[in-house]
Amino acid sequence: MASGLHIDQTPSEVRGILGKPSVDSVSKLIYSFGVEKKSSAADFENLKPRSPGLSDEELHKEYEFYTLGVDIEARFSNSKLTYLLVSKIEAY
Repeated sequence: MASGLHIDQTPSEVRGILGKPSVDSVSKLIYSFGVEKKSSAADFENLKPRSPGLSDEELHKEYEFYTLGVDIEARFSNSKLTYLLVSKIEAY
């Protein structure tokens, strides 16, 4: 048996995997998550050549942290999962 999300699951099964949704309706569940994360040292070093006019202090101020957002939309027809959208956004 497959684990994780897959087509033909019921809303109850999806809730069992993902928990309480941000939006819950008869035919749709939406999950929205957002966190602020610290940039890795490697990512931060990669930013330096792209921003030659900024000092290290300015780089840290602008790019030390970024926002990570994940949205999941699950749509159901006849109580079965028929559509699954997962999006990830990273923004400074």
